[in-house]
Amino acid sequence: ATGMAPNERVTDNAVETRASYTIKDAHVCEPENILDNAVDEKATPEIWPHTLVTEFVTTHGKKAKIYRTNEFQKFPLTKLAALAFHGTTLLFFQGLAMALTLFWLCPAWLTIPAICIYVAHVLMCTAQHTGSMEWRWYRKSVMAFAGFEYFNFAMSIEDDTNLRQDKTYIFGVHPHGIYGFGQVLWMSTRETNPFYRLFPFMVDRVHATAASVVFYVPFFREVVMMLGGVSVARRTLSAQLARGHSVCVIVGGEQEALAAENGVDAVVIRGRKGFVRLALQHGADLVPTYLFHNVDTFHISRTCCPAIRAWLQRHFKVSIPVFWGRWGSPLPLPRPPTRPAD
Repeated sequence: ATGMAPNERVTDNAVETRASYTIKDAHVCEPENILDNAVDEKATPEIWPHTLVTEFVTTHGKKAKIYRTNEFQKFPLTKLAALAFHGTTLLFFQGLAMALTLFWLCPAWLTIPAICIYVAHVLMCTAQHTGSMEWRWYRKSVMAFAGFEYFNFAMSIEDDTNLRQDKTYIFGVHPHGIYGFGQVLWMSTRETNPFYRLFPFMVDRVHATAASVVFYVPFFREVVMMLGGVSVARRTLSAQLARGHSVCVIVGGEQEALAAENGVDAVVIRGRKGFVRLALQHGADLVPTYLFHNVDTFHISRTCCPAIRAWLQRHFKVSIPVFWGRWGSPLPLPRPPTRPAD
């Protein structure tokens, strides 16, 4: 499970778990207070550079740890710039802005052929199925990982989780929210990413996924593919599993994105079993993953033309949520709104 903490400490990540936990000092607490009562992260030793660890024991008696990085703690502008560049709706605007700039600044004899060549490239490109446009050096870069810390992101995992090098996996993620920010965990292969520290053999062998329509959006498509993203189409997932790679799938898709509501984790499962059949066909293991607070990274309106948006989602598989973020912009909120007590 991964989560976004609402303040500088790793706190409140376990809201909505509907279960109590026993911290390692045997103190039982409610879900919303689990990490407030855990071992103070500042007192725990950094087993890896720039990584803080909190230990706890689940109600099932399993030992687990929460990993949180602080590599960019003193560089807030770096985190903001990284997220603004490739983590928000700004990407759509950037693509349009680049196209318009090209149109207005370049002469017609150059602009029109350039646009035709790019459109032909988009229509004929197969990189979204093969992952061939992945830039491994970029996935290891500061820009690919700094957005991870923008949300005070933390990864919680049980100690007995045993991912094997000779297996393939389908990571099923919930909820979608406005954006599937949980996929950052697989997109960035930087050495401080706790997932790849625990399972180094998974580096460059896990692909985030996106809806097919994403790969027709100028510039946005290139950024997704640079980070190792591939299409969520069945043939693409099947091809990646066949070559021994694992994939991350946001199971609820556009329907779950449309159902996003602040403070409510709406999960769509019904009719979403194709990934299970795919796992059976390829002998892949399923790894359930939950992203806490993802629905709180934007202010979401549920009252603006809900019938029209539902119709578009049903007939065209397109989700058009109405939302705004920091300062009324498309930039996500750095600290999700505090949820009311259950």
